[in-house]
Amino acid sequence: KELEVVCFFFSQDEVRLGAIDPSKTEVQELLHQIQERNHANGALYTISKQSFSKVFELYKKVPVIAVITKNVEISEEDLEKVQADVNDFASLQKLFDSEKATDIVTFIMGAGLKLGSSDVHVEAEEEKVVIRFRMDGILHDAGTISKEMYKKLISRIKLLSSLKINITDQPQDGRFTIKTKNGAVDIRVSTIPTVYGESLVMRLLPQSKEKLMFEDLGLRGSAYKRLKAEIERPNGMIITTGPTGSGKTTTLYSIMQY
Repeated sequence: KELEVVCFFFSQDEVRLGAIDPSKTEVQELLHQIQERNHANGALYTISKQSFSKVFELYKKVPVIAVITKNVEISEEDLEKVQADVNDFASLQKLFDSEKATDIVTFIMGAGLKLGSSDVHVEAEEEKVVIRFRMDGILHDAGTISKEMYKKLISRIKLLSSLKINITDQPQDGRFTIKTKNGAVDIRVSTIPTVYGESLVMRLLPQSKEKLMFEDLGLRGSAYKRLKAEIERPNGMIITTGPTGSGKTTTLYSIMQY
């Protein structure tokens, strides 16, 4: 208000400011900060003092909008419900058919954690959308949801991951965090445009407090001696391979801490 600037338009990728004196350095710096913070295009417009005062009067009548949090709280009660209700993928399908989009996010994440899934895939097909869990490197069909529910689910995940909802023809990457009684779980989200709509891949990464040391990796005999000798060299390359969840990242982290 001191700079006599007001925002009269704001969207995912554009912001418009009205100012009594747009030529002020402070006003232009403010626009630049807003652009950087929101990753959006911006524009300045000249307005009269009367318009400026009128806008602030209108702002007083606008209801306060709740702030969207990027952390998803999954209570013990929710997890217990998943554990009690989800005995197999057929029972998970019943939850998909009965719950709201926000509850489906909870059940997908809760079921994924219970079943030890490393990834959750939401794959759009011609007539339906398939939910798949990756367990021990193998993808399993967990159930299907309708196209209508899929659209709500995509929007919900995008909001949580700070992705742009209106962009559907380009890949996007984001993340959010689930809080459980066993600790936080990072969810890394990737969207992929396909012929039938956007598909999602969500990687579940528990924030483990335990740091496995190199000596505790389980390497024995010549394998331990060989790798130890290699990591002590000043140059060279070590390549780790294996399926999802086999311990590649843990191994490399332990080597870096050695």
